[in-house]
Amino acid sequence: MRVVSLVPSVTETLLAWDVVPIAVTRFCEHPELLADYFSEEAGARRLATLRLMMFMSDFREAMWGVVQTVASDLDFDFKDYATTHFTRMQETASNPSFAQWLEEARDGS
Repeated sequence: MRVVSLVPSVTETLLAWDVVPIAVTRFCEHPELLADYFSEEAGARRLATLRLMMFMSDFREAMWGVVQTVASDLDFDFKDYATTHFTRMQETASNPSFAQWLEEARDGS
């Protein structure tokens, strides 16, 4: 049996319990893992909502990086971290299927 985690905090919890999951944040690159995670093939609505969740996750990470540029004393390039996630957001938003994902997430068609 494989344990698949799509959520970083769940992955950390599983690791704390000595369960080694397959952790995927860019799940779209591994659709076979979604079937394992959901115990069935993921439909259009589920795929759309997961893609939009990743879009918002990139937003959260980008904003966290922006805040850390002024709040943290760590020697880390938070500006680059934020830029990486803002860039991924822009790439996702400019995907020709983005509007379709919004529709599919809303009504499941």
